[in-house]
Amino acid sequence: MPLTPEEKAKGYGEVMNGDVVDTTTGQLVRRYTSPAPAPANPVPTTPSPTPTAAPTSYGGNPILSAPTLQGVDENAIREETRKRMQSTIDAINADYANRISQENVQGQDRAGQTRAINARSGLMGSDFGAAQQEKTTQFNKEQVKALEDEKAAKVLAVQQNIEDRASAEIQARKQEALGQYERDFDAYQKAQESARADLKALASSGVDLAGLNPAQKAALFKQAGYDEGMGEIIYNAMKPKPSQIDYKFEKLADGQGLFYGTDPVTGQLVEKRVSVPVPPGYSLTVAPDGTPLIFNKDTGEAKVADGFSQGQFAKPTDAASEFLDNPKKQAAFNQIVSKYNTSPLIQAADRTVVLKNTIDAVKQDPSNGAKQLSLAYGYIQALDTYQSAVREGELSLVNSIDSKVGKFQNTIQQIQNGQVVRPEVIKEIADTAANLVDYITEGARNKEKVFESQARVNGIEDAWNEFRSGFSASYDQQPVQLTPLDHAPLSYKNPTFDAIAKKYPYKEVEQYLLANPNATEEDIKQGIQELQGGFNKVGKTSASIGKAQPSSIALMTAKKFPVGSVGGQCTTFLHKIASFPSIGDGKYQKFASVNKYGIPAAQWRNQVRVGDIIVTGENKTYGHTAMVNAILPDGRIQLTESNFHGDQKVTYNRTLPITSPLIYGAIRPQLNANLA
Repeated sequence: MPLTPEEKAKGYGEVMNGDVVDTTTGQLVRRYTSPAPAPANPVPTTPSPTPTAAPTSYGGNPILSAPTLQGVDENAIREETRKRMQSTIDAINADYANRISQENVQGQDRAGQTRAINARSGLMGSDFGAAQQEKTTQFNKEQVKALEDEKAAKVLAVQQNIEDRASAEIQARKQEALGQYERDFDAYQKAQESARADLKALASSGVDLAGLNPAQKAALFKQAGYDEGMGEIIYNAMKPKPSQIDYKFEKLADGQGLFYGTDPVTGQLVEKRVSVPVPPGYSLTVAPDGTPLIFNKDTGEAKVADGFSQGQFAKPTDAASEFLDNPKKQAAFNQIVSKYNTSPLIQAADRTVVLKNTIDAVKQDPSNGAKQLSLAYGYIQALDTYQSAVREGELSLVNSIDSKVGKFQNTIQQIQNGQVVRPEVIKEIADTAANLVDYITEGARNKEKVFESQARVNGIEDAWNEFRSGFSASYDQQPVQLTPLDHAPLSYKNPTFDAIAKKYPYKEVEQYLLANPNATEEDIKQGIQELQGGFNKVGKTSASIGKAQPSSIALMTAKKFPVGSVGGQCTTFLHKIASFPSIGDGKYQKFASVNKYGIPAAQWRNQVRVGDIIVTGENKTYGHTAMVNAILPDGRIQLTESNFHGDQKVTYNRTLPITSPLIYGAIRPQLNANLA
């Protein structure tokens, strides 16, 4: 029911169930869509309790706070080590000062002896006598310098020893601090789990928190990690279903959350304003499925707000209700949406946004220690979510990914310890992380297709599409903008092509028409529709090979790589337009990669898709790779490829029979989103 003019004038904002919120005070204002009698004995609102003093113990033990990792003062350790070793340096300096002093005395004696010899020989004042005297003086200087160099070498060795000892002590103290943090965190976690178990036991027994001693309740919430407001909400969710308050949730203008619902025991309206922890740079929002989220508009990262759960305040929208016209459909829809929201793979894909940005930043500045550290932590988090998806059976284990975990383990540890590794090493880690992101993203897209298929089988595809159109997922590819021609359309000496060129005056269409003599307007129309609608699928398998498939891949690729442009070696070119694992240079390396990552030819021929990368034995030494851009009516595939003729040029119109014995197999890649 829309707001009345009077309610708008009062500054009300509409919420669920026809109720409104006073946006100035945040208070819920009850109203009815039809006249309703006032309660005979209205229950007065219970005033907010007086805040109790912050508790310091629970269950006889001090309340543990979340520990922090203590830093190590490296400069202080180096200074302490230098002071301890200074006596050694002082002893070296004193020893060599004495030896140099003795050498100076001996030098004076040698100079005197030379003068005496010159005098006895009558050489005083002669050139020869002066040369002998200079030779003695130079020898004396060399003796002193040799002692000074020897002293400097010994002092340098001690100083290096100082640095080695300081580094060892710094590392030991870091390990000690980390060990203490892990012990403290383990104790904190156990105390928190114990307190939450106590809360659950009380709730299951139907205990009313109002009957607890205020200090005891405050201590219980604090040790469980909840503030009082959020603790009340969570405690309610732990209670038996019949005694739970069915809270509704709305975000208020000041960033707080308003919970409201009717107590089933008293019939009283209960309202609670709760401060939702929102980190700097984030804002609070509520997803279409009723999940309170904190969202960072700069990075695109979204995660469930602390203390909440997926779909906790789900509510059917009017649009969804239009499609869910019976309880069976409603139940199926809720089940599919719940599985989507809790899918480890979908959640893993959502968390790759920041890692993608970090990978790009590291590749631009690989020597930056801060960016290396960000990549290390992002990579570890992505590995964790990937492994969760593997455990849940949503992803298959990929040997090439898992083998790199062991390879980079020590390097990651070095980065976490503050070391800056070589640029070529961090670039290799970035490439591995990018492959992991691509694999998770592709898996998430395939997982969504499963949910879409389930919705279609249950007759609720429209409701699913309505739900899915309400937000953007991290794995959605952006629509491609076609490039207008900067010249008059070409004349193809083909009336059909000339008409298409005038109707669709884009560079991509021009390139496609030049490369595909059998193209139809339907191909062009469907290809453009796919591209401008957001290219979320690599390609579709033709239900019957009765006509060419819409070749949106050829249209998209031609935007950056026109016919005849230099694409490079065959696989190098395909890596520019699609993401798939490294498959080697030689023919048998490529064949082995099909065995590892792809689909053997015998199986692939029954499931050919536009976008598949075929591996062939057409070159006896290197083999060949190409991408399918169309499936033709005569059972042939049309290929996007480079260097087939050994000239490193791009072409789009060569064909091969699907049954060709030259095809060893295929790899199903993810089309790159940066072709636009």
